[in-house]
Amino acid sequence: MKKSLALLSGICLALSSGLASAVTLNGWNVGNPTPVGATGLVNATKNVGGVAKISNASIVPNASQVSKILRGGVAGVALTVAVNELLDGIDWVMDPANNQIKYKEKTDSISNSDEFYYYEKFDSDNEWKSNNYESILKSYTAHWNNGNYNGWGEITGNRGCNLQNNVVACDVIYKNYPNWVAPVYIQKIANPNYDPSKLNDKSLPFDTVSQKVIDNAQAGNTDAQVATVAAAQDILNEAQNDAEKAKPIVQQFEDNSTNADPNNPDPDDEKPVNDGKQSKKMNEKQIGELVGNKNWHNTPLKKKIVKTYSKELRGSNNFDFYKDPKTGEIFIKGNKSKEMILINLEKFL
Repeated sequence: MKKSLALLSGICLALSSGLASAVTLNGWNVGNPTPVGATGLVNATKNVGGVAKISNASIVPNASQVSKILRGGVAGVALTVAVNELLDGIDWVMDPANNQIKYKEKTDSISNSDEFYYYEKFDSDNEWKSNNYESILKSYTAHWNNGNYNGWGEITGNRGCNLQNNVVACDVIYKNYPNWVAPVYIQKIANPNYDPSKLNDKSLPFDTVSQKVIDNAQAGNTDAQVATVAAAQDILNEAQNDAEKAKPIVQQFEDNSTNADPNNPDPDDEKPVNDGKQSKKMNEKQIGELVGNKNWHNTPLKKKIVKTYSKELRGSNNFDFYKDPKTGEIFIKGNKSKEMILINLEKFL
């Protein structure tokens, strides 16, 4: 964790450059994303035939897209929190060239991959060394409580440990004087045999960390949302220069669009709804060609349609297909109803 602190200095610079791009997609002027869980919600405007339209779309970045952002230095706090949660506080370093985090497993033994070690001496027969102070405090407490305590009594808890210069002060609680402040001091000592090149025995893929960041963002963590919003902006930036990437976003804008002025109706909204009266009944051959299977009666198609439109069909399991010769729209009509029912046949195929 301490190895990552250097990257935090780049957060402000990265944020200022990562979220300020104006994007236009197929005539839609897109605003900057705002966080909704792990989603980046974007609003957009467009002028269609003199009518001002407004819309929105949800940009949901995946782990690899968030990894790209984290590798670039954005959202260092989110990265640090996610890695620490995954590794339970184990020291680690970034290895962006290999898309991973490098770390070593926590043990009590001291190796040349440890930059520091910790030391505490109770008496000439009881002293402890470890690469983590928690194990020393545990050993010290066990020895103290094994009949080696004074009038303060046994150690019953610990309010917390703080690093003060090169000493870790653990504010332990004594049974007989619970409000007494007499910390256990554990020395932090530089390891003369430290070799940073040895810190490479374990690795954590960047995408694993990014998925944790996404989970944290979904839970409402604002630091993590910095990463997901930046990833959403990056997706928009790429879509502006890639028609295929833009398609699903533009489709959302089209599907969600409304008039900016509710008193200025969309000409398309004034078009009469097709009532199917001009449609013609289809024969079996035409239906087979339409659905791509002449034996369509033996497929789940009919059951799906009956289930979906049971109310309109008034309980009937039988219906006929109709097709509007001008628009190509498909209708069904049940033998118990008179109305023509417009259907989206593609969703049943």
